[in-house]
Formats: sequence, structure tokens, C-alpha cells
Amino acid sequence: MPKKPTIFINASAIGIYPPSINDVYTEASLETSNDFLGKTVYDWENKAKQVEAYGIRTVLIGFLCEQRFHFWESQL
Repeated sequence: MPKKPTIFINASAIGIYPPSINDVYTEASLETSNDFLGKTVYDWENKAKQVEAYGIRTVLIGFLCEQRFHFWESQL
């Protein structure tokens, strides 16, 4: 590119972490899921991190879709 970008923003999903009702994961969590989604997010983020080698600020954003079961539990 004639002019490199100053920032690279990567978006991925929280699916990198194993499914759990009780565990709380943060960006400092080391455990990753070994299923298709976990491997895909892991590979996606590692590929995005390679941009840093070109002196481009890289931001990784992970989106969370949370599902609550309280409604269903109250109906049982």
C-alpha cells in the first residue's frame, strides 16, 4: 500500500472460550475452546496480530452474545 493504515481493527466472537454457565472469561483468560468455533476465533485473532509486525496499531474486539435462562427456570 502506498500509505499504510495507522490502525487495524479486528472483530471476533467470544466463542474462543469453552462454553460455561458459571465461568467468567476475560482477555486475560488462557483457556480456549477446542471446538470448531474456538479454533476459528483463535486462528482469526492470531492472523490479525501479524499486522503489528508492520508497525500498525492493532485492536482486537471480541463480541459477547449472552443467553440467560432465568425465564425458563421459573417455568419449570
